Order: sequence, then structure tokens, then C-alpha cells
Amino acid sequence: MIAGGIIFQLDPAGLSPVKSLNGLPLCLSGDRKTLVVDGLGIVDLAGTLSQERLRLPVAGVVLFADLNADGSVLAAYTRGDKHVTWWDLREKDPQPQQIPCDNNRLKNLKWTPEGQSLILAGSDGIVVWDWNKGQPRERKRRLELLFVVGLAVAPDGLTFATGSEDGRVIIWETATLTPQREWTVPTHVQTVQFAPDGRHLLLGYANGVIEVLRLAPAPASAGS
Repeated sequence: MIAGGIIFQLDPAGLSPVKSLNGLPLCLSGDRKTLVVDGLGIVDLAGTLSQERLRLPVAGVVLFADLNADGSVLAAYTRGDKHVTWWDLREKDPQPQQIPCDNNRLKNLKWTPEGQSLILAGSDGIVVWDWNKGQPRERKRRLELLFVVGLAVAPDGLTFATGSEDGRVIIWETATLTPQREWTVPTHVQTVQFAPDGRHLLLGYANGVIEVLRLAPAPASAGS
């Protein structure tokens, strides 16, 4: 577990500090081997990168960041930018590269679980970029006023969810950006998160309330 910028290991004797992060965590790769802390410090938790610790130079305040599944590519957005910056962390000296944003109102970004697509969501719509042989290519976009703040991708990657300032919660098909289901709640939805089983969606509201939506019933048990 991580608390107060320190990684702890849980053992029969209790919690033992393992590593100091020198920063608060921003995101963790899907394989749990690479961690990003504020200020874009990279911490290699499993010895898979060329350096155990690395701090990427960035000008401005990083609003959000995400690592792909194996921790090889980091994407981040800095306040006021009209682009998303990404780095290939497999390189010995990762250099910043950019993909454009049409406006500076990007609100969130997330990788799909297989790490081959990056979803950008904001006030004016959604754009999906695919990574092919290490290079990004825009695949699909949907432009409309969505006021998205929260963004989460389902464990199977086939759908993703958005939560908006106007109270809308939408489940989208990742391949087509087609809405599949929609709810409206009477408050600002700040965060959304799928449960590991993919059957539940957690909503975090501006008033501090957390609500759980059941998206699918539990599978029938054998013999029932």
C-alpha cells in the first residue's frame, strides 16, 4: 500500500516501509510495476526500466497523467497546454513528444487496459488515439458538449464511462464512441471508477457522496 508518499509492505508483523517516493502518487501502470508521482517522477518498482528513478522535465502544473498497461508509455496534460505530452519510458533518455488537443479544456485522459489506445475527454468531446509501433494515430473523435470531468475504462476495454459537470453519466463503446447507457444525477460527477468485476460503476459526487451503479447482475452459479 501507499500512504504519505511511502510504499509499505504488508506482512504478518504489520506494515513495513519499503520505499520513499519523494512525492504523492499520480498513477500506476496496469502491471503494478511502474509508478508516477507528482512532478512526473518515475519510480520503477520491479526493475523493468533503464533507471530505477527518473524525473521528467515539465514546465507548468500537471493536471493528470496515466501510464499504459506495461508502464512503457506515460501520457500527461499540463495546465493551459494545447497538446498532450507523452514519453517512451523504455528509452534511456525519454524525450517528450506531443499529440494535439483542439482546445485547452481537456479534463481527463486514460489508457485502455491493453495499453494500445489513449482516450482524451473534455468539455467539447472525446478523442481516441491508437498506438501503432510506438507512434500515435488519431482513430476516432466525437465532438459535442459533454462537460466531462471523470473518466474510467472498463476492465475489458470494450467500454468506458464519463461523468460530467452537468450530472450526466454515460457508458460508451470504445470502438465506435457510441453511447450505450446514460443516467442523470442531480449533482456534479467528479470521478467515476469501474469495479474489478466490470459489473459496477462507482460515482464520486462534488458533495462527497459515493454511489454505486450495478451495470449487470451477478453471473448465475453452477447448478442454479
